[in-house]
This record gives sequence, C-alpha cells and structure tokens, in this order.
Amino acid sequence: MLVTTGLIISSELGDQLRQFPRVIDTVVELFDSPDWRVRQEAAKAFLQISPCINLAVFDRLVKLLSDEDSDVVNQTSRTLLGVLERNPSPEILEKRIDLLKHNNQTVRVFAISAMASLDIASARRLGVVARLVEMYSDKNEQVEEAIIRALRSLSDRGLAHDVVSSTLKVAGAPRHSGRPCALKVLGDVGHLSHTSEVADELLAGLKCGQRDAVRAAAAAVGAGNLHNIKERFTEELCTLAEGGRKTTRIAALRALGAIADKSRHGKLFEIINAALLDKDVRIKSAAAHAAGQFGAAGKEFIPNLLSDVSAQSGEELIPGIGFRLKGVWGIPPVYFGKRPHSDFGRNSLLALTAIASSLKTEEVISELNRIATSGPINPFTLSLIIETISDIGARTGSVKALDSLFKLVPKIDDIMTYLHFRPIDGNRGFHLIDAGGMYWAMDYESGFHLDERLLSVAKRIEPSKAAKEFKNALESRHKGVRRLALRALIELEPSVSAELLPIVLKRVSDDDTSMRERSWKIISRVYTRRGTWKLAEASAPPG
Repeated sequence: MLVTTGLIISSELGDQLRQFPRVIDTVVELFDSPDWRVRQEAAKAFLQISPCINLAVFDRLVKLLSDEDSDVVNQTSRTLLGVLERNPSPEILEKRIDLLKHNNQTVRVFAISAMASLDIASARRLGVVARLVEMYSDKNEQVEEAIIRALRSLSDRGLAHDVVSSTLKVAGAPRHSGRPCALKVLGDVGHLSHTSEVADELLAGLKCGQRDAVRAAAAAVGAGNLHNIKERFTEELCTLAEGGRKTTRIAALRALGAIADKSRHGKLFEIINAALLDKDVRIKSAAAHAAGQFGAAGKEFIPNLLSDVSAQSGEELIPGIGFRLKGVWGIPPVYFGKRPHSDFGRNSLLALTAIASSLKTEEVISELNRIATSGPINPFTLSLIIETISDIGARTGSVKALDSLFKLVPKIDDIMTYLHFRPIDGNRGFHLIDAGGMYWAMDYESGFHLDERLLSVAKRIEPSKAAKEFKNALESRHKGVRRLALRALIELEPSVSAELLPIVLKRVSDDDTSMRERSWKIISRVYTRRGTWKLAEASAPPG
C-alpha cells in the first residue's frame, strides 16, 4: 500500500522528479513487482517523471505488455506511446518496427498502434503502409482490428492512395491468406480512393465462394462507408442472406441494413421478414438490425419484430456466477438466457425504436406495454422495453409513452419480489452485455433508470397534458407509482407542479416518509416561486 501511494505521489509530482535519476531507476525496478497494482502505478509514474527512454527500459516496458493483468497492459501501452512521442533514439525506432513480428499478440497490437501515431513523413520513410499490409495474414482478431484502425488513421491523414492501392493487390489474389482482412480494410477506407475498383473487388469477394472472404466482403459493405456504390451489392447480398452458411447469412443481413437507404430491391424486404422468423436467434438479431435501418419505410417489419420481442420476453433465466452477503452486496448475480446467444429482444426493440420514431405512431408503445404486463416476462426484456418506450416517447412527445411507463411500475415490483432483490425505490434493474455474440446480463442498482426515462418523455410533452398524466399517477393506489410521480415532479417545469398542488398537498400526510418529504419539496418550490411560502406553512395539515 505504501509503495503504491508513493508511486501515485510520484506521478503527481511529475516534472519535479525528472532531475533525480535515482527515483526513475527505483520506479523502473518496480516493473518486476509481484503486486499488479504496483506494476501498473510504476508504468504510469514512469511516463510522468522520465524525460526520455533508453533501450533497456524500452525492453522492460515491452515485457510488461505481456503481463497477465489487463490493467497493467493497458497502462503500459499508454506509457510506451507517450514516451515514444519524445523523439526516441534510432535504435528504439528500429526496435519498435521489429515488434510487428513479436510472438505476443498484445505486443503486436501495441506496435501497430505506435505505427499509426507516426507523422506522415516518418510513415512514408519507414514504409509503414507496406509493413501493415504484410500483416493482413495475421489471424488474431485484435491484431486485425488494430491494423484496420491504423490504416484508417493513416488514410485520413493523406495516405489513402497508398493504402487502397496496396490493399487492392491483396484483395485481388484469390489464394492470399490475407484476403479477408484486405476486404475489410477496403470497406473501411475504400471510399477515399479507387472507389470503382474497390467496388469490383468487394463484389468479387461476395461471389468467390470462400467462406472467410465472403463473410469479410459482406462485413466490408456493412461498414456503411461506401455511400455511392452500395446499391451494386444488393442482389448478391440478398442471395447470401437467403441461402448462405449461418455466419455468412448474418454478415449479409447486417450489410443489407447498411444499403437500406439506397436500395429499393423488392426482394430485400421479403428476405429480412423471413429472417425475422428464423429459429436461430443470431439470424433474427441480424435481421432486426437490418430492419431498423429502414426507418419509416420499415413499417411492414413491425409485426415480426414485436413477435420476436414477445417470444424472447418469456426467456427462461439460468443463474450464473454471483453472490450476496447479508446486508452487503458482493458480486451482482449474473443470469444467462436458456437458449445460446439470446439477446432478450434487444435488436428487435432497437429496430422498433427507429421505425416507430420515424412513423410517430403509438401502436408500438401500446403493444410493448401489452407484452410487458400481460404475463410472465424476464427482467432483462422488461428493462429493454422500458428503454424502448421512453426513447420513442422522448423522440415523439408521446403521452401514451408516459402513461405506459407509470403502468409498468407494478410489474417491476412484482419481478423484484419474485427474484428476492431489494428494490431501490422500485428502480432496481439489469444491464445486458454482448460478450462476443453470447449475451449475458447482471442486475445492478437503478438499472431501469425509470426516473430519468420518465422525465425524458415528460419534458417533451405539453405541460397541461403532462399534468393530467401525473394527476392520475398521484391518485394511483400503487405506492410505487405515487412515489415515482413525486420524484419526477421535483424535476419538472414549475407550472406542472403548480397545477397539481391540491393533490400534492394531500400527500404531506402520507404514511410513507419519503413521499411526505418529496411533497414538501414540491410545495416549497411552488410557493417560494409565488413568494407565499409562509402562507403555505401556516395552512399545512398538522404533523
């Protein structure tokens, strides 16, 4: 603990310690500490206190890039990038290039990022584009992503012609092991140069029959950067989305979403609708992603999207890791869907948000409310439905959305009681995470964000209409609904609170302490604005 504190202080002092070589040497020695926190803070402190770097220290930092702790690796990467900006020696510059061939993937990723940070003159002199193109055959996904990011950065700064022309040669070689990566790069930067040739290579990739290349070409089109030529791919993508391998179908469906604004291909709608009914959840999710890109034109997808949400709302939960201590929350409980890759309706709900917001229709809100309240529903889908209703309501100023959110409060309380979770003002919820295509979820406090979602809708509605909905909520028999309404009223426009003052006054004698306190806050706000607070205090009910 003392060592870590000392390193933190050293980082704060920064420049003031640069004249003390012994301090720097001590920090470097701590790179080998058995405590990961010490290694992390040592790497951070070195960046702040060291004016330069020699080859020996560079090698020790590179070794830290292979550390077993991800926090140490991330900090070391930041430190190395920061130090290398301080005009490193030619030996270190040469060493940095050699790291592109290192056997550790994390080191290779760092080396690629370092190449991307070079100025254009240095990048040309060192032949960075050619070196990165040579790495297209690297099969590590993180390395591939780093290559694409680096080449995008270099292209944006003036090397697009070099990047695209070199990449076209690899993409045009059918047997080249780096062809899939080359196709993805073309999808990312191909709009900057040689656009027609890029389109030809991507189309050839879609037709080549090689699974990895086809999938990469579809992903390249799906990147959405080829704005003026996307319609050229519609027919081939439709064929792949209809009858390709599962992973290829998924990539093709996502790509179809990217060309939605350009294509009026009649068969496209039919294919997406059919995919929404597929038994495989991943294919349905990809189809939902595509459907959402059509906006108002995707109206015909609504029934199948709602059907998917309804089907996944009853997804059976499987408890995963997690524990609770009495009175103390440890690792939150984690749950999985019973079916592999279940997304609990998330992509369908995102599509419904986009389509319904464009159409300004309340039918989707009504149907989602019905799904949420008519029967058993897993908490993850309920959380997503609440988010969808509030997003549609906030975009369209829907009174129906406000009413629906109030009506969902009893459902939340029922679920929390069933799961034996401790509700935080009826506001406990869940977070859904996509971990490489496998969706999992865990509960966390205030996850439904019901207060802020309700406010986001209420603030878009005319005050008189909002006041009417809040009046109904304040007169509800359900304590959670009344409590939510009072919490939200505190944040709303004063004119809404003033209109509801007679009802709020009744709540100051409520048996719930929190409701009494919130009622007094609202009354205080209204009467202070009127300059008549003393009158209100004198006329308040006893107690």
